[in-house]
Amino acid sequence: MADVVRYRHGDRRAVDALYRRVFGIDAAEASRLRWDWQYHLNPNNPGNGPEIWVAREGPALIGHYATMPVKPVTNIETTPPTKREYKKMAANIEVDQSSKSKGRNTITNG
Repeated sequence: MADVVRYRHGDRRAVDALYRRVFGIDAAEASRLRWDWQYHLNPNNPGNGPEIWVAREGPALIGHYATMPVKPVTNIETTPPTKREYKKMAANIEVDQSSKSKGRNTITNG
């Protein structure tokens, strides 16, 4: 059974190797380049560092889960569309009749 523990700085090489095995070299390189930005330079991290967890079976790292804290956005416009705006949106939607006759609805906007 795997043990899930908090990530330690020394786990980085094992996490990189696991990512390479699972997702391939190109994706692993892209992840490696984002790592510091997402987890260490992120100004929204809690004071004790990012929430990163690893799963181990014995000495082998077999899983990794990381969260990236973000600042909540609270100034979102919440006014619903007006009746006129709804009518304009509806006028821009057409149902493709040829696909409807085949049992599928295709909606195009424009």
